Amino acid sequence: MLSTSAPPCPDSVRDAKFHPVTDSLEKFANEHPDWTAAIFATRIESNGADTMSWTYKELDDTANRVANFILSKNVRTATIAFCMARSLESFAYQVG
Repeated sequence: MLSTSAPPCPDSVRDAKFHPVTDSLEKFANEHPDWTAAIFATRIESNGADTMSWTYKELDDTANRVANFILSKNVRTATIAFCMARSLESFAYQVG
């Protein structure tokens, strides 16, 4: 995960090549909850763009809600498919 915030990415997170993305997400959510995790353009025009963003804490919280919902349905090892428009929420569904 790449943070677009000004603080530099710690070496230990940047160099973690063989870990699930959820490990990095939770690490950033715990260590830097207010850093920007994702920015999504809702409208792009020649004079600029309208964007929405989530912090690592917001993304982690949303992904955890998705994961907990799936677990509440007793789904443990099945493949889950979903269809939705591109959005910040769709990213949380993929991570969750």
